[in-house]
Amino acid sequence: MISMKRKYWIILVILIVISIVVITLLPKSLSVDNLRKEESGQLVILKGIVKTGAQIGTDYHINYCSEPFYLEDDTGYIQLNIKDEKYLGKEVEVIGRYVVPVCEALCICERNIMVYSIRILEKN
Repeated sequence: MISMKRKYWIILVILIVISIVVITLLPKSLSVDNLRKEESGQLVILKGIVKTGAQIGTDYHINYCSEPFYLEDDTGYIQLNIKDEKYLGKEVEVIGRYVVPVCEALCICERNIMVYSIRILEKN
């Protein structure tokens, strides 16, 4: 028979392996680093392209809401609280703070930025 102490070690090793597998399979937009950054509520400066959820479609096996605007950057997609269509398809710089994710019926609980300022980046 296996001793109780050995059983605990086996269970611990199994849990560690499962945790590592889950973390490595997380979509880039939901990585542990991004979650920590979002939870902090710190002011962030992000650069990327503004798109609608309909333009994004399904990415990272996630269905994005079609209406809101998103910033596509190197971490994935982040919902923006802007409505002005002049930013669509443009490369922008956004200054804002991460806020509590928005959870809607048929959409994901999305990473969300409260935008304080946004400007279109000029092409050189």
